[in-house]
Amino acid sequence: MVDKFKGRLKESGLSDNAGKVVVIHCPINILVSRIDGRNAKAIKDCNPDDVRKAFFPFSQYGSIYERTLEPLDSSKLAVGVVSREDIVGAAAKFGGGRKDVSSLLDNLGFKYGDEEVFVTPKIPCDQIYQTAVQSPQQIAESLCANSFPPRPPTEDIQNDDDLKNDFNI
Repeated sequence: MVDKFKGRLKESGLSDNAGKVVVIHCPINILVSRIDGRNAKAIKDCNPDDVRKAFFPFSQYGSIYERTLEPLDSSKLAVGVVSREDIVGAAAKFGGGRKDVSSLLDNLGFKYGDEEVFVTPKIPCDQIYQTAVQSPQQIAESLCANSFPPRPPTEDIQNDDDLKNDFNI
C-alpha cells in the first residue's frame, strides 16, 4: 500500500518522501457500531446496496495491524487493544465463519489463551489518529489543516477578500 503510494508520487514527478503516511485507527467495537449505523440508515433509506454484511472490514483490520508485545515501546507503539470477544462478536454479526475468525486472530498475533492483544500498524507511519478520541470529521479537519502550510503574505494580496477567493472560502 505504501509502496504504491510512493510510486504514484514518483509518477507525478514528486520525491517519494513528499507525502506523509497517516494511519487512522478505529477500534473493532466502534467499527461494528459504525457499520450497524450505516446499515440502519441504508435500510431506512431503502438502499439495500449500502448494507454491509460481510466480514471484510475486519479482515482488512488484520492486514493493517499486528500485535505488539510492549504497548509503550516507541518503535511499535500500541494504538489499541483488540479482544477475542470483539472479533468473535463481529464475526457472528457480519457473517464471518470460523476460518475468518481464525485468520484474523492469527494475523493479529493472538496466541492460545490470549483474551486480548495490543496492536500497532504494520506499516511505518508519520502520524496516527484515533477514532476513539476524535470523530472522523475532527480527524479530516485536522488533516486538512496540517496538510496545507500557511501561505506567506505577498504583495499581490490586497485584502481578506483576495485570500477568500484564492482558497474558495
